Amino acid sequence: MGKRAIPQTSRRAVALAAGAIPGATSPVSCTYCGAIGSAWWPNKLDGTPGAWVSLTLEVDHVIPEHHGGPSTPDNLTLACRPCNRRKGAKSHATHQDDQA
Repeated sequence: MGKRAIPQTSRRAVALAAGAIPGATSPVSCTYCGAIGSAWWPNKLDGTPGAWVSLTLEVDHVIPEHHGGPSTPDNLTLACRPCNRRKGAKSHATHQDDQA
């Protein structure tokens, strides 16, 4: 099974949970190391928040897709590229155990 695109509704929910403000550029941080990134969530011409949010951090599956993890907001978090690559297909708990 290959990787699938994460639905926009899930990306928006993760951005909101991380403190992103619709219609603004907001600081967000990596769940694993605290590295700072940003979320850019532009408004549409009518002033309402757009459908797309752009993140400098990556949206990571806490339970990897490879292990059956869904692309739902409760299974997604933000990670910087180094942490996401280091974590790979491990679950968040296994990754934390490896770091200890």
